[in-house]
Amino acid sequence: MIGRAYERFTLFLGPERLRALFLLIASTGLLSLILNVIVNDFEWVRPAQTLLVLVALIGAAIIIGGRLDNQERARWIAILAPAIGLIVLGVVVIPQFSLVLFGGALGWVVAGLILFRPRTPSGYQKAVKALKKGDLELAVQEMDQVIKDDPDDPNHYRFRAELLRLWGKIRSRAA
Repeated sequence: MIGRAYERFTLFLGPERLRALFLLIASTGLLSLILNVIVNDFEWVRPAQTLLVLVALIGAAIIIGGRLDNQERARWIAILAPAIGLIVLGVVVIPQFSLVLFGGALGWVVAGLILFRPRTPSGYQKAVKALKKGDLELAVQEMDQVIKDDPDDPNHYRFRAELLRLWGKIRSRAA
């Protein structure tokens, strides 16, 4: 199960972004380990390690977030920005309430994932409903309308081709 998730993640990121993410985490981790050797000798080591963690987190967010489309990126920003704000508030401003604020941040992430679910276009919903009823002709008509409204998305064509294959109008390449 973990291997399959890793494969999907590597496919999502692509080789260049995956390499950049690996180098970012490896280099900041190595620098932090090197700083552990001199941690008791200098005062600046702990803040430097904290900065390295922040660089790794922000860099990873930029690498992964840069791969998302605009709508998905806005969704994740709407979910994570208030949670990060609560954590910063708990660490910096009112540390006596940090446990409550951390719980609130976690609760907001869970609620945000539910509230900001990506919506399936209504044409897809109608096509799937027709498919469940066995009315493949209506399902294909619905997808034709979706394609007419948004002709630039290749996923629409792919889904319509799958419907046509199920209907028997076209054969799959493997057959």
